[in-house]
Amino acid sequence: MGETVLFASGKGGVGKSTACAATARALAAQGRRVLVVDGDAGLRSLDLLLGLEDQVVYDWLDVLHGAVSTNSVLLRCEDEGELYFLPAPITDNDADPALFGKLIGLLAEKFDFVLLDAPAGVGEMVRLLSAPATNAVVVATPDAASVRSAYLTGERLLSSGIAAPRLLINKVRPERIRRGEQANLDELIDRTELRLIGVVPLCDAIADSAVQGRLSFPPDCAAAEAFRRIARRMQGESVPLTPM
Repeated sequence: MGETVLFASGKGGVGKSTACAATARALAAQGRRVLVVDGDAGLRSLDLLLGLEDQVVYDWLDVLHGAVSTNSVLLRCEDEGELYFLPAPITDNDADPALFGKLIGLLAEKFDFVLLDAPAGVGEMVRLLSAPATNAVVVATPDAASVRSAYLTGERLLSSGIAAPRLLINKVRPERIRRGEQANLDELIDRTELRLIGVVPLCDAIADSAVQGRLSFPPDCAAAEAFRRIARRMQGESVPLTPM
């Protein structure tokens, strides 16, 4: 049985979907069999980030309704090792939580990791997605509103039964921390009351590629190295933070 990890955020614009896709790619590059599930019904974006938008025909709601088989919906990311994708429906869904949980449980038997990309906030879809999750990563940026939202998201995930949500601090500008313009990492961790899984420096090239569509990483990008280290920590390794 693989690990099912929910990627959540209290507010939008923190790079949660990008972080989910980047972590999935890093896990697959390290030899793991990985499934990414887009849980943002009505506002899906992972098909764009993974370069699969032209291949999407069905989605996980079609599976729950019995219209198609699971194998008909899963898409493999070319040149990404054992990385697969399950699209979200393009309209707000009426998913049965029990059926959705059963589907994710069955898929987790076939993969080392199932990453669930939740919509921003703590609404009904987040509750639906958190039910089958065995762990969670809360993505936040260093700004005060995002940090407070991350704390509230962590509290909601704890109350839903996820025992130890982890914190991923994204879009960090080390020079601003050094100048005292942003809170240091210890302060951010204290405010969220979440255990840290990784710190990702801002990379303009990654941000630009995400805006344009398909996610791409320059080979010498510090953010790419940060995601590789996050992937290793998710596999139980003890890995130092990326130097910034």
